[in-house]
Amino acid sequence: MRGAADHELRQRDLAAGRRRRPHGCSAGLNGLANQNALYRQADPARIGSAAGLLRTFTYLGAMAASAADAAFFPHGADTGGMHRLALLMLAGAALLLAVTLIDRSLRDLTPRKA
Repeated sequence: MRGAADHELRQRDLAAGRRRRPHGCSAGLNGLANQNALYRQADPARIGSAAGLLRTFTYLGAMAASAADAAFFPHGADTGGMHRLALLMLAGAALLLAVTLIDRSLRDLTPRKA
């Protein structure tokens, strides 16, 4: 009996591992896209500081996401925590959209010649 339970557990672990791979690929491709956008748009004289800021805010975002997870799921994931987290994310998205629409400097941007 124990052998069958162990086999089933291994099968679940393998299935979970397969589900995690696409997230890793998408996160990696997203990071690559952000770096390419940075190198294409940043002033060559300031590329080092721009790359440093990109990495710094990537880490700050990861820490904020971890803090939000800890705040909304103190005793494990539940539906109420998911709803509160979704409201926080919606508020953040609305704030970023408003700041982007208000920023007049974005209207004058032209792509840099390669």
